Amino acid sequence: MPAGFRPEAMLVVYGLAEATLAVTFPELGTRPVVDWVDRAALTGDRRARPVAAGAPGARGVVALGSPVKGLDVRIADPDDCRPLGERSLGEVQVRGRSVTTGYLGATVQPFSADGWLRTGDLGYFAGGQLYVTGRSKEMLIVRGGNFYPEDIEAAARTDPGVHRRRCVAFVSDDDGDGIIVLVAESLVDSGVERDELTGRLRERVKAVTGLDRLRVVLVGPHAIPRTSSGKLQRIASRTAFT
Repeated sequence: MPAGFRPEAMLVVYGLAEATLAVTFPELGTRPVVDWVDRAALTGDRRARPVAAGAPGARGVVALGSPVKGLDVRIADPDDCRPLGERSLGEVQVRGRSVTTGYLGATVQPFSADGWLRTGDLGYFAGGQLYVTGRSKEMLIVRGGNFYPEDIEAAARTDPGVHRRRCVAFVSDDDGDGIIVLVAESLVDSGVERDELTGRLRERVKAVTGLDRLRVVLVGPHAIPRTSSGKLQRIASRTAFT
């Protein structure tokens, strides 16, 4: 690699504060594995259907390894918590000795009737490894269509006009019909350049997702809200920019 970093030295894992961090880990010394799946099947049929990496509508999802000792992980239907099979998309649920027994003072606890912690994350199992595709409460639903904010943001980040690749996507109901909004940080300040960047971002997102209506909001560096650990906040951005 250009930076001299060995691929097998990086581990892509899944963890939760509610599980005392570690939930799944890949085997040490292995390179990250990317599962290429059909984006339309993932959002429409809730199936992770394998496709070639270069196929139209392909989305890469990185493997997060297998459950660590003492923890069980399952994929379940988000509505009734019914366990799902291989390559079926559902909610990631966890149980084990290191999992919390609940939130202090909460009136509603995030557990299924049979005792599994409901993480709110969407994912699937394939070949014994966990793959996470996004957060259920952050799914963008517009006029019957489902979109992952990660797909929209990934498409937009490929444009050099997006400052340090910082952007977030969410749904706004301001116009009464619902529209997906992309907020992107940028150093571009002239009107012509901003219009050009806005047009490019719309085209990039449409090419990847097929989305034909997108409101683009350009803001200055560091304008998008972030957590204390530096994560961009979609829900806080929706409050701030709509």
